[in-house]
Amino acid sequence: MDKEYKRRDVQPVIVMAQQPFQLKRPKECDKEWAWTEDIPPQVVFDPLSTVSATYGVAFQTQFRDNENVWSSRPAIFVIDRDGVLRHVGSRPDQDIREEEIFPVVDELHEQRQLITALQTNNSVRGEVVRITLAPIGAETRTAISTLEKALKDEEASARAGAAAALYWIAAEAGPAVSALGEALQDRDIRVRRLSALALARLGPNARSAVPALIEAVKDKEPRVRAAAVNALGAIGPSAKAATPVLIEALKDQDKSARARAAEALKRINPAEAKKAGLK
Repeated sequence: MDKEYKRRDVQPVIVMAQQPFQLKRPKECDKEWAWTEDIPPQVVFDPLSTVSATYGVAFQTQFRDNENVWSSRPAIFVIDRDGVLRHVGSRPDQDIREEEIFPVVDELHEQRQLITALQTNNSVRGEVVRITLAPIGAETRTAISTLEKALKDEEASARAGAAAALYWIAAEAGPAVSALGEALQDRDIRVRRLSALALARLGPNARSAVPALIEAVKDKEPRVRAAAVNALGAIGPSAKAATPVLIEALKDQDKSARARAAEALKRINPAEAKKAGLK
């Protein structure tokens, strides 16, 4: 596994600290691997242990070694070189292992490449790339209008880069919901999928995109359908119009697709989920 981490330029870290000051850079660290100087506070247990009662921290494990149970809920946190938390994953019943971690890292790398490729000789576009890759802050919303325009660029890679950028800054991308909804009809699979992922991160704020997401659930590409279903589930009760299409998705031949549809239906319409025999 070490070779696979190294090939991706990733430093795996096990964190068991209770306070930020306890997080130390290892005395011996392969300089060819990535290592952030500062680990974001989201990765550290809070002093009152309200978080640690539910979640573990970066690369926290519980089940790999039954003799050393460290966490009530194993979790992983993917942090980039700038110290920005890019992905969080956890579940109560089993560890998240490398076969699930590596695809996350690979996809984040691909998304970063798409975003970086937006940079051209146009100084405005270059500034947007800088803002997008940085931690979310006061400047973030200034990039939205440029990214909305880029979603309609002639180049498919530029449109995909804009969708990826909006996904990365989704916490501030509310004004782009309409543009992302339109992008669900893009001829490029990457654009459709990344737009759905961005809408999922927007959650209830993406309610106006529900009609477009319902159509996206019928997309010929499985990964687009999955992202659309997840987005509808994240929107919640405001996506009740999606109930029929989700009930139909419960018949999907793919087990994971059925599970996603079931989870979304329970969040959107608990009564109908109960009628369908879902617990």
